[in-house]
Amino acid sequence: MSGKSAQQTVLITGCSKGGIGDALARSFHSKGFKVFASARTLSKISHLKAIGISVLVLDIVDPSSVSNAVDVIKIATGGTLDILVNNAGAGKIITLLNKECYLIEQGILHRY
Repeated sequence: MSGKSAQQTVLITGCSKGGIGDALARSFHSKGFKVFASARTLSKISHLKAIGISVLVLDIVDPSSVSNAVDVIKIATGGTLDILVNNAGAGKIITLLNKECYLIEQGILHRY
C-alpha cells in the first residue's frame, strides 16, 4: 500500500467462482486491499463474502445496476476507488454478415 494511510480499494467485475475475477479478488484481498467483488448473481460470489470480501450485484449492461454499484462504493469508500478491473463481459453471437446491421441498430455505426 506504498505509504498511504488509507486502505486502497478495488472493484472487480465478473467474479463468479472459479474464474479470473474470483482469483483476482482473493489476491487483492490477501494483499490488504478493500475489495468489491461483483457479479450479476450474488449466489455466484457468496464464497467471497464468506472470506470478508464485499460483494455486490452488478450487471455491466444495465445502467441502473451500474448506478447502484457506484452509489454503494461511494458510500463505502467516501467517494474514491483506486483500481477497476473490468473482467465482466456481455457475450453476443452474431454472424459476420449481420454485424453491420447490428452495429447500426445499436447506434455504433452510422450510414450517411
